[in-house]
Amino acid sequence: MNNRYAVVALFAAALLATAMLAGRSEGALRIGLWAVAVAEVAVILTLLARRS
Repeated sequence: MNNRYAVVALFAAALLATAMLAGRSEGALRIGLWAVAVAEVAVILTLLARRS
């Protein structure tokens, strides 16, 4: 398994956990967690777009 795909899987798991926390939170914490989720999606897309 390519190391890049292992990192993508790790970020995908972090994204799932962040989304679950954001769904249970309220107020500014919820907004911050969704911002982290957006950043995690950007990292995942960047890693997948890279050529090996």
